[in-house]
Amino acid sequence: MKKIIRNIIYILVLSLVLIGCSTDKCKVDNEGLCEIEKIAELEIEANAKIIIGVFNEDYGIDLVQSFNQAYPDHQKLLSYEVISSDDNEQLLSHLSEFDLIQLKSEYVPLYFDKLASFDESFSNLLENEKLSKFSSQINQSANYFIPFDVEGLLFVYNKTMLEEFKVDLSDEDNNGIPEAIDSFEKIAELSDIWRKENVLYLDQAIEDIFSFPLNDQMAMLPFLQNSDYRLIQGVSAEMMDLDENLLQALEGLKTLGSYAWKYNKDFNNETIWNYEQVLIDQSAPFLLVGNWMYYDHYQQSKAYELVFTKLPTLNNQEMATISSVSGFVLNKDSEFKNAANMVLKHIKGVEGTQVAINNGIVPLINKDLLNVEGFKLDANTKQKIKAYQFSETSPLQAFSQNQKVRGWDIFLENDFRQAISDVFLGRKNPETVQKEIKVIISEWLSANEIIIEGLNDERPQSEETDDKDVDPDN
Repeated sequence: MKKIIRNIIYILVLSLVLIGCSTDKCKVDNEGLCEIEKIAELEIEANAKIIIGVFNEDYGIDLVQSFNQAYPDHQKLLSYEVISSDDNEQLLSHLSEFDLIQLKSEYVPLYFDKLASFDESFSNLLENEKLSKFSSQINQSANYFIPFDVEGLLFVYNKTMLEEFKVDLSDEDNNGIPEAIDSFEKIAELSDIWRKENVLYLDQAIEDIFSFPLNDQMAMLPFLQNSDYRLIQGVSAEMMDLDENLLQALEGLKTLGSYAWKYNKDFNNETIWNYEQVLIDQSAPFLLVGNWMYYDHYQQSKAYELVFTKLPTLNNQEMATISSVSGFVLNKDSEFKNAANMVLKHIKGVEGTQVAINNGIVPLINKDLLNVEGFKLDANTKQKIKAYQFSETSPLQAFSQNQKVRGWDIFLENDFRQAISDVFLGRKNPETVQKEIKVIISEWLSANEIIIEGLNDERPQSEETDDKDVDPDN
């Protein structure tokens, strides 16, 4: 009798397991879709009304329509209003009017006391390696911020031109950038070959290899912060690294600038980032392009193909462009938090992601989600979604002495373009520029009444000392 009972129990348990497996929506070999499916389907409150604040009106219109199709029993639940992406005063004064609000990531910590966390089931989505890097600084205690979209500069190569030059564009490791050009050293070697062979494209000798944005500080930061160097190295902005690692990064910048990126002898006087002219003339095989630029127009009108990808390495170290990320937060005073969570699940799902892409928005998602049958997007958008996952956002660490001041403000409120150019073009030694950077930061810290031991007493060098440190080879 006991054996029969055990067998019955075994059969019941096995049946439950099989039922669980057969109803598991995530048995689809699509990690991105599984992350969405694992978000809880919460019961939407009766008579729920959700107002969402978004940056883009067309996106707001299409999002409401898409949500209504997905939730036909809640046709009047969702409405939208357009808000400014950079107007903090507007957001602060009208925050109570919204349930869900689109915010740039750097602004979210300013509103923590006004936010509620999203349902815990979103944690599976946020644990994705590619998404967590854009939210982990914010979501240290709870899931207050769900990344949504990204914009910024990406490394781009002219596929049509490189194929003309017989460059092998195979990508065996599937990281988005061909092995033949996945380091600046390899690109420099190609540059030397093309220069010696005087290669032609569109019946013109190429003169530029890569247009470095020496006149744009934010665009040049990835090339300054090479060799894994970051100015802020800890949990507070006081933890700055201005010593050996900075010097090593400046040495890397000097090495990068020593290659033949421009064949014209007047390169040392050229500090203009001429990306648009490159797009028009196809005068260089490599450049930086942002997703707001009219790159698609030039591709169509000039009949060539661009590919967006991550930055090549330098000295076997990964480098990352700086991106601006926005996401959604939940008002703690919202009366309908279940409904708000369901709206966000829709935004991050297949239908919501398609709405974003249809409106020219580059969503931050697990790229596997794009493999769902019927998904529509062009090649460049797919490339950008993948490439932006290798980018970084501006760090959020504030000074413990003044929480209103971030370490990143150093780059926003000071001009390092001359220092960066002097190293890159070989006009000054890295040691000299390191001291100049420390002086700039020291003076800025003093102006903000922030004290960092050993730094605030930095003094400018005399002109005589500077002259002695100029590289004699330049």
